[in-house]
Amino acid sequence: MGDIVIHSLDAHYLTSAFICGETLKVCKQSYVKLNVEDYIKDVLKDKVQKPYPKASMKKSYKILQITDPHVDSKYIEGGDVKCGGDLCCRTSPQNASALKAGYWGTSEGNCDIPI
Repeated sequence: MGDIVIHSLDAHYLTSAFICGETLKVCKQSYVKLNVEDYIKDVLKDKVQKPYPKASMKKSYKILQITDPHVDSKYIEGGDVKCGGDLCCRTSPQNASALKAGYWGTSEGNCDIPI
């Protein structure tokens, strides 16, 4: 981002008009300062106003946070959960009573989630 920052500094803050008017305060102000709230209102003036949902007054919430998901494109529903390898749920179990991978994945064994 160095090129962008240097260009911005050069184009806006290292000009003679800015240094004379804003830094030294000996020349006329080189630009018009905007009120942030007025600028936001101007930008959003054409946007359709939607009512905001009312905040819930619950004391606690249940939140599911999923980070760094590992998706397995070779995942097989009903696959062998405990295959003994590094990544399971890719082959059918050899034993009929073996633990099988579910539709949404499994919390057992070495399996990544299905697509």
